[in-house]
Amino acid sequence: MKKEILRFEDITYKRGTSLYLKKVSLSLYEGELLSIMGLSNSGIDIFPGILSGETAPDEGRLYIDGQPAVPGSITRFQQDHHIYCLNSSCTLFPKFTIAENFAAIRKTTPSSFFVNRKKAGLHTQGYLDFAGLPLDASAPAACLSQSQSHLVQIMKFVSWGARVIILDRIAALYSVHDFVALLQLVRKLKHISFIYIGTQPDLIAELSDRIQVLRGGSTAGVLHHDVYSGNLLLSMMTKNQPHETPGHVRLQPGGKAVLELDRVPVGEAFLSAKVHDGEILGIVDSNNSFSRLEQMLFPARRANAPLKVNGQPVSSLEKAVSHGLAFVNGAAVSSSYIGSFTLQENLSFQLLNKSFRSVKKRISDHIYDSCIQSFSSAELDSRGQSFDLKTLLFRCLYARPTAIIINHITALLDPVQAGEILSVVHKIASDGIGILLVTSDIFNCYNLCSRILCPTRQMEFVEFDTSVTSYQELLQFIYLQDSAETSAPGAYLF
Repeated sequence: MKKEILRFEDITYKRGTSLYLKKVSLSLYEGELLSIMGLSNSGIDIFPGILSGETAPDEGRLYIDGQPAVPGSITRFQQDHHIYCLNSSCTLFPKFTIAENFAAIRKTTPSSFFVNRKKAGLHTQGYLDFAGLPLDASAPAACLSQSQSHLVQIMKFVSWGARVIILDRIAALYSVHDFVALLQLVRKLKHISFIYIGTQPDLIAELSDRIQVLRGGSTAGVLHHDVYSGNLLLSMMTKNQPHETPGHVRLQPGGKAVLELDRVPVGEAFLSAKVHDGEILGIVDSNNSFSRLEQMLFPARRANAPLKVNGQPVSSLEKAVSHGLAFVNGAAVSSSYIGSFTLQENLSFQLLNKSFRSVKKRISDHIYDSCIQSFSSAELDSRGQSFDLKTLLFRCLYARPTAIIINHITALLDPVQAGEILSVVHKIASDGIGILLVTSDIFNCYNLCSRILCPTRQMEFVEFDTSVTSYQELLQFIYLQDSAETSAPGAYLF
């Protein structure tokens, strides 16, 4: 039996009159990957601080190696117990090399280490090589991707003698490739225990040894990897009943192709696909290859247009819009909603579209009413990112498009918000509009799309019919493309 190294009993935390955690208990064993999952209002925001010693609970007891521990100075607590926390605010100094970042803010080190760059470089390179990271210790940290920066910081904690590493909501923008790289490193560090804190079903939750679910500040339940399903986890987080997979919301395509992609360059590969009226075609973007989708669809130098809308070749975004295409980019949502406009003015405003003035008032009012009905009163008051995304989706309808390309619109949303946004996408498609959905959210993509295109290691795209392909089969295919070492998803488990 593995040794218990960390245990919380009846942790309660209050802030003023608000109760954030209520008698939450958990245990962590040596070499275990434990996930703590919950929505943003579940108390999950407080948990990382309590785990790392930064925040003292109002009630409850903390034991490390069976001995009572008292949170105090976060630096002292982390150094004494070798518990470290990695979150989105932990960044490397971009102007430093990787080795210089490793040497910065060390707990104990010989004085010669700081001045001997060669020694620092060799020390850092040894850790990078052990982790299997194809990085040069002398390279500037500015050249690292977000996920590579996280891996480097994990190895920095390892060099400090870490026993427990907390991964606090670091994977919101991770691709499948990034998830696999992180899990491969976790698997190598078998002597270290990891606590992953997340807000939606993802690859790390899928492959954790255990998942503890928080809801409303209390423990809603514990899932083990052998009974895991994304639907079950989501239902525990939201207190909703799990729906059947495959989902009943999938729409069957019509007979007319409203959007055609002809050898669109995606990295070293070429993508060809057809989207029919009333269909949602999904593309799994496992490595952020579609981050510059507009430039890929409308290249500056190409003799023949790679895109057809309603059978008409289009060579620019302006022409595509005039022929019935709308484009929604989740990365640009913050700049798409104009704060000084009313909701109806924002809905009526469509970039590059000159025809909305000719739309009859009754159609305008109908779209506005449909949009209003999709909002909760809280969304109308707060006007957060989900509000902006819904407005952006309904705005597209003013131009009466026949096809919509939607690129990464749920990356920063929790499962409830993502589900609400995708229900709007389903409603739009059910009116006969063809939708191309590019996303890294495999779970919702599977439940929503009739067909899914997945990239392979050979940079080709394989099509899956979700009516005959199970969710587990799809996951296994995607994971195997990103890992040459494993033969099945379960091989990641300790």
